[in-house]
Amino acid sequence: MTREADGTYVVSTYEEIVALLHDPRVSSDPRSRPGASMPCAPGSPGSPTA
Repeated sequence: MTREADGTYVVSTYEEIVALLHDPRVSSDPRSRPGASMPCAPGSPGSPTA
């Protein structure tokens, strides 16, 4: 895994990808982001239906 200048990471090996897919801290669900204490209302920014 390599960290880029903009703060993003490049994950390139199969083992790293599998580890990330099974890590509960890694998610595209906005409700799992730090500071997200309330579920988003439907249609609001960040909501799955927005």
